[in-house]
Amino acid sequence: MDEGDLSSNPFAALFPNISVAQCYVESHGTTKPVEEEDSIEMELGVAGPVEPPKDDEVQEVQELNNMIEEIFLVTLNKFSVLGGDEKQLVYLSSLAEIIGTHNKAWLDLPTLEQALFERVMLPNPLDHLVTDPGAKSLGCAHLIETQLVRYLAECFRRCNRVLGRIDKANIKVASDIVEMKKMVVQNLVTAFREPDLYTGQNLYQQFSDMIMESYEVEQHLLEMLNDLAEKVKEEEKEFGILLEAIVYPILENMKTHVQGTSMILFCANTVLPLQYFLSSPILARVLILHSYPKTPNNGKAFEDTLLGSILQKSCLPPTETDTWDYFNQPSGQPASSHGATEARIWSGLESVHSAGHSLLKQLLKVSEDTKHFTLLWLGDCLAANVGRGKMWTSQMGSLLNATLASDGFMLNLGSTLLRLCVPMTEDLAKMNKVDPTYSAKVTVVSEDRRLAGVHMQGLPAETCLVGLGEAEKERRETAASYNFPTEIFFMAHKTLDLGFRPVQEKFIKLNQELSRLQSAYRDAAQVGGVAADQVQARM
Repeated sequence: MDEGDLSSNPFAALFPNISVAQCYVESHGTTKPVEEEDSIEMELGVAGPVEPPKDDEVQEVQELNNMIEEIFLVTLNKFSVLGGDEKQLVYLSSLAEIIGTHNKAWLDLPTLEQALFERVMLPNPLDHLVTDPGAKSLGCAHLIETQLVRYLAECFRRCNRVLGRIDKANIKVASDIVEMKKMVVQNLVTAFREPDLYTGQNLYQQFSDMIMESYEVEQHLLEMLNDLAEKVKEEEKEFGILLEAIVYPILENMKTHVQGTSMILFCANTVLPLQYFLSSPILARVLILHSYPKTPNNGKAFEDTLLGSILQKSCLPPTETDTWDYFNQPSGQPASSHGATEARIWSGLESVHSAGHSLLKQLLKVSEDTKHFTLLWLGDCLAANVGRGKMWTSQMGSLLNATLASDGFMLNLGSTLLRLCVPMTEDLAKMNKVDPTYSAKVTVVSEDRRLAGVHMQGLPAETCLVGLGEAEKERRETAASYNFPTEIFFMAHKTLDLGFRPVQEKFIKLNQELSRLQSAYRDAAQVGGVAADQVQARM
């Protein structure tokens, strides 16, 4: 075969046309001295001419190279943009020099591992851009993306896009794409494990921004996050990085976002980012553990968690000494103004209750482990706020603001648990599953509570309607374990006792106080003067 004739060279198919291949050969000067070629043949043990690769093998190499260029937008051959499918690519010059473009100018899976690492390390990909002369503008932002997490997430999405359009019978190509997705996840794990390698990259903020910007759950991002969680869990013992160290900063950003959203503006999209953590048992477990307060004996601490920040949204003030956000000087406003405000409040509360119900329901369903921790959160929250049901609490309410949850939080929690009880009220058979001996069961440690299915505390010490002697208390019948309907039934009742009942008592007192003010206002109005205005201001 003539050295200058590339028409019969099978690797010429990797170029758009013969003229580009010829230009490439001339620019790299691939001709070697005879002595050097002989020495290479001796080292490789080659005797005589080497059989060129078959056409189907060359086609596979070309298709894999084109697929990698489409997904990752990188190349080792700066001439591939001339007549190729991709008109703009990032040329990895350093890797091309190391490999040697006269030896290999295409990308395959072993080379991709090095190429992907070099690409995410580039401080400014625009400086390495090679463009077809016919391309008039930048193709896409992904081409010169500098944020590591966003670049890898887009590569993962493109992998899924290519996987969706290929023939399902093409197992080889599907296998190659799966390997590419694993490389993307591995690079992401490496970045979180060794963040000092990637200067100027705030990985946690990038991940958080991508999740928070979603208007719907993006499947590629959900899949990548799940794969990341599984990979980190596999490598925890070997490399020491914990999944919590990656996820907790993201959840903290979400909590700040929820806390900064007013109840009137609260909607399903406010908590949509949490859906990324509810499909995976590993991530759901991290989510509920993140919402567990550091001081579980403090009822107010449950409000300061991610889950609590959703349930605390209310039209009621957080404490009795705080100001009211709605109905400013209600006696001086027309009824139409009150009606519009009430409609906005009910709409916001409906969104809060729906979000709380959906979140708890998904946490209870995703896995048995997460279900245990969710019920533990609910049980400990009720135990920490048991003081709200005491008679002396109504007299010392303002002094207990720092230790007990607010009225709004407990009302929302009660509404959420009542929604979980709806299936029991619609089906008598499910209601019959409730075991009344639940309140007599005594558990000591967390593992006992898991095995017995009893996550509430202090119920055996509650006063019964029918008094029992000491001997009868010791002989109270209990079951070995209890089902979910029993637990949620008693939790809902206890929440109403600690939430709705105290608020109703305050409401009755407020009505009585309002009646006295109205009488005082009528008396002052007859006399005239500033006294009437002062009484009206209090109303």
